[in-house]
Amino acid sequence: MISHGLITGMMFMLVGLVHDRYHTRNISELHGLVWQIPALSSIIIFGALASAGIPSLSGFIGEIQIIIGAVQAKQLVWAIAAGLGIILTFGYYLMMISKINLKKPTKNLKVFDLEKREIVMLAPLVALIVFLGIYPQPVLKLIDSAVTPILKII
Repeated sequence: MISHGLITGMMFMLVGLVHDRYHTRNISELHGLVWQIPALSSIIIFGALASAGIPSLSGFIGEIQIIIGAVQAKQLVWAIAAGLGIILTFGYYLMMISKINLKKPTKNLKVFDLEKREIVMLAPLVALIVFLGIYPQPVLKLIDSAVTPILKII
């Protein structure tokens, strides 16, 4: 849930930043962001990949633990369903990245890339997503210490 909160919060922030520049949230109206706002576009791609669960980003840790837990509990149908969900999510994000970033811009707008205050807002989220993807132990220990007593009662 911590990872989900970080990634989702960052993605909503990114949607707001794009809306400030283009005055739309409609994907069909957004083209060529990678040429117009390369830094912001890169963070959008990072957020999409983090949400899709790419290894070494925090979204991967939760997804792999769910699949491992389902397999260990001999719930193979749920493990397969989770795997298919990951694949479908990744496909959706790739389509979104392709549509908003890689198509040639339809309008030649004068938009600005990330400002310093926006970098200051996004940098901690990016750093935490990477840190928890590489070293999730602090959060896992915290969760384990809260869940273990409950499991002993059950």
